[in-house]
Amino acid sequence: AERIKKEETQKVDQELLEKKKELERIKLEKVKQEERRRADEERMQREEQRRLELERERIEAEKEEKLRMEAEIQRKEEELRQKMIITQQLRKEKEEEEKKKLNSKESLNSSDDGVVSKPTVTTPNDAPVWIKDKDAPKCMECDKKFHRLTRRRHHCRNCGGVFCSTCCNVKVPLPQIGIHEPALVCRKCFVLVGKLTGSKEVMVRKNSVSQGPKK
Repeated sequence: AERIKKEETQKVDQELLEKKKELERIKLEKVKQEERRRADEERMQREEQRRLELERERIEAEKEEKLRMEAEIQRKEEELRQKMIITQQLRKEKEEEEKKKLNSKESLNSSDDGVVSKPTVTTPNDAPVWIKDKDAPKCMECDKKFHRLTRRRHHCRNCGGVFCSTCCNVKVPLPQIGIHEPALVCRKCFVLVGKLTGSKEVMVRKNSVSQGPKK
C-alpha cells in the first residue's frame, strides 16, 4: 500500500510539475505576444509618423509651388502691363507725330481760303527751303496729283514749292539768292521776282504746253 501511495504521490507531483511547466510556457508565450504586439504598435506608430511627415512635406511643397506660380503670374502680369504702357505711349507718340505731319502737310498744301500756299522769297539772300517730294502729293498751283510717268514733280528754285511742268515752266535769273543764270520758277515767283529785281528776262521751257505766266 505504501508503494502504491508513493507512486500516486509521484504521479501527482509529475502532473503538478507538468502543469507548472505548461503555465510557465503559457506565461512566456503571453510575454512574447505582448512584446510582438508592442513592437507592431511601435512600428505602426513610426510608419504613421513617417506618413504624416511625408504628407506635411508634400503640403509644404505644394504651398511653395503655389506661391512660386503666383509670383511668376504677378511678374508676367507686371511685364505685360509695362509692355502695354510702352505700346500705348509709342502709339500715342506715333499718332501725335502723324498728326503733326498731317497738319504740316495741310499747312503746306492749302491756306485758309483754299488756295495752295507755298513759301516765297521776299528779301535778298534768302535761301529757299525745298518741300520734300513725299510731302507734296499734288501740284501746289493746279492741285492735280502727280504721277511718276505722266505728271512729274518740279521744284521752283525761288520758293522751293513743288509743281507740275505746266505750272512751273519758266526760267529767270534769281540774283537775290545768288543765282544769275536762268533758273526754273513757278508762275507766282516769276511775277514776284520781276517785281523784286525789275528783270523782264524770261526763258520758257521746251515741250511746255503753257504760254507763259499770267501777269
